[in-house]
Amino acid sequence: MVKLNITARSKPRAINRDKTVVKAHLTPKEIEVLSCITQGQSNKEIAATLNISLQTVKNHIQSIMLKVNVKKRTKLVPLNIEKVKLM
Repeated sequence: MVKLNITARSKPRAINRDKTVVKAHLTPKEIEVLSCITQGQSNKEIAATLNISLQTVKNHIQSIMLKVNVKKRTKLVPLNIEKVKLM
C-alpha cells in the first residue's frame, strides 16, 4: 500500500523515487475530496456530500491526480492518508 503524506496549501509537490511515500500539498477541499474517494464514493456522491457541483468534483480530482502523479482515478483509492497538516 502506498502511504500518502498530505499537507494543506498549494506548495510544490515532492515525490520520493522509491514510490512508498508520496508527499503532496493539497488544498483543504482536495483533502476532503480525496477522503471521499478513499471511502469509495462516486463523483456524484462526493458532490452531494460536499455540496459542490459535479464539475467542481472532477476539477478537484484532476488536480489531485496531477499532484500525486497518478493517471487513473482508481489509483487514488488505495492511497492511505497517513498525515494531514493544515497550514
